[in-house]
Amino acid sequence: MSPKKRSKRRVVLFLAALTLVVLMASGVARAENPYLKQAIQSYENFEYEEALRILQQAVAVPDSTKEELAKVHLYMGLVRFTLGDPAQAEKDFKKAIGLNYKIKPPADTSPKIVSEFQRVKKTIPPMQAAARKVDPGLLRMSRRNI
Repeated sequence: MSPKKRSKRRVVLFLAALTLVVLMASGVARAENPYLKQAIQSYENFEYEEALRILQQAVAVPDSTKEELAKVHLYMGLVRFTLGDPAQAEKDFKKAIGLNYKIKPPADTSPKIVSEFQRVKKTIPPMQAAARKVDPGLLRMSRRNI
């Protein structure tokens, strides 16, 4: 092989490796939390106890993104509020909002639950939520305090 072709081949291999690293770092190459969709499906089917059981598994997945954990805690709050545990629901809503301040309950959520979620959100200033985004302790805490 000529030196020119070898050089071109090295460049192509380098670019391919660099692309793979960028994709892995951005999370595109990783699988999403395997329990999250299942838990949401159970919630939507009014199987609240089952949804909570699955969400407790979802929160323990070690490579979940902040967005996934925020959604897990949001649904934990929705389930717990529906099951009559507003105190624990409030804690879950706070964790969800702390991980993703822009998170919202699904459009078909009961107005009573949406009202509670909004009340909790008002207690967390956006800057406080932004500060939590960089706190790795919150991720560990969210997995421990289910």
